[in-house]
Amino acid sequence: MNGKISLNTKSHLLSLERFFHYYNYERYFTEHTGLRPIDILKGKIPDKYMYKERIEQARENRIRINQSFNACIKHTA
Repeated sequence: MNGKISLNTKSHLLSLERFFHYYNYERYFTEHTGLRPIDILKGKIPDKYMYKERIEQARENRIRINQSFNACIKHTA
């Protein structure tokens, strides 16, 4: 709850309710391959190959960007 101090019981309970909603419905949990806790509880099965595909795509993009950057240096040098 980011170190907040509650002024009264009502505001404390409201802050807890907002935190629980964020924790279960909004945050993404990397240990579950990017799924939210509520997705896991509802039975969604994590795709263990999802990150493998993203890493491969990032590698291809990085190579393409590096090649274009190197081509710019060659033209100016």
